[in-house]
Amino acid sequence: CYVLIMEAAALAETRCFFAVVPDEEARVRIGSLAARLKAAHRMNGALIRPRNLHVSLYGLGDPHGYDDWLRIKAQDTARRVDLPPFEVAFDYTASFDTGRKRSPFVLRGSCLGRLMDFQRTLGRAMVHAGMCRRVSSAFTPHITLLYADRRVDEYPVLPIRWVVREYVLIRSFIGQGRHEHLASWPLRGRDGSMGWRTYGEDGDDLRHQELRHDEEGACLAGSARD
Repeated sequence: CYVLIMEAAALAETRCFFAVVPDEEARVRIGSLAARLKAAHRMNGALIRPRNLHVSLYGLGDPHGYDDWLRIKAQDTARRVDLPPFEVAFDYTASFDTGRKRSPFVLRGSCLGRLMDFQRTLGRAMVHAGMCRRVSSAFTPHITLLYADRRVDEYPVLPIRWVVREYVLIRSFIGQGRHEHLASWPLRGRDGSMGWRTYGEDGDDLRHQELRHDEEGACLAGSARD
């Protein structure tokens, strides 16, 4: 069953998002890789803490004051997806050009079709559950390793694999380097094919738009700025 650990938000600015997180073995390997490549590329910047490594799926904004609504809608979303665990592999690093002083140095994968299918399935479930009117179609799966003072070219690495067995609702405390896992839901679908199902019902309540990221009520897909 899913685990709900909803707590009162701190006064600090926060952001919530759905994500998948590496298992312990993959987390250790990613952290070690990040440290080695930071030194090899002569980058400056603090490494992302191993326990904060993640692949962002959809941003939900700042839920302060709407924790109960978020919990209910997230739970409703989870009931509407039925999908099996799947393997992911990340096999190269790159820099994102965000136009900011520091650029995200990230770990990416050359074949992440199942992760992208899962993200789209989750997005449809979010809309049916009334979390937002629509979801962004833009999605570039990645794990941010650090925000560096320089950009570097793509660099192949030995694949880091793990099986995604759950997805997580995370609250990030901006500027504190702290993540709080609010809830997680296991992937329990029995069909190993891509025939995952999303269920919707007529009359879903779409009135609550407090957590939207733009004026049209869209939940934004994972971006370079996590």
